[in-house]
Amino acid sequence: MPTVQAFEYDLFGDFVADLVVGDARAGAYTFVEFEDARRNSVFATQQGRFKPAFGPRFEHGYSQIVDWFYKLDGLQGTCEMEERFGQREIQYEGILVIGRDEFLNPTEQSRLKWRKERVVVNSKHIFCYTFDQLLKILQRKEEGSTGIVLNE
Repeated sequence: MPTVQAFEYDLFGDFVADLVVGDARAGAYTFVEFEDARRNSVFATQQGRFKPAFGPRFEHGYSQIVDWFYKLDGLQGTCEMEERFGQREIQYEGILVIGRDEFLNPTEQSRLKWRKERVVVNSKHIFCYTFDQLLKILQRKEEGSTGIVLNE
């Protein structure tokens, strides 16, 4: 159960997370990046390619989370981490929220799911959801479902 949340959370003067939610007692935090929900947010066509590539907004948001992981990993075990989070080492994960389901065809949905499930950064997944997927997760949570799984 989350005990803390922060919007536009400064990560040691170098980066800013749009949202951080965590359990301070357990030292576990989720860092969230919100990007836009336009048609080409997740995938964008490129000249000379048959299949669209991951779009610039997706790559930007994903790279921000990679930078957060870099910063957090480098500060594990330090006084700075303890001053900020109350513990010298924390557990953390990242979530990128971007795009809409209606703009993704089945192949693109499959590619997004594959990236979410198979790509690992510093032994951690970066969970990628469309705004529609996030809404469904939150609706199930509101309905009292105890089986919310972030990597669905």
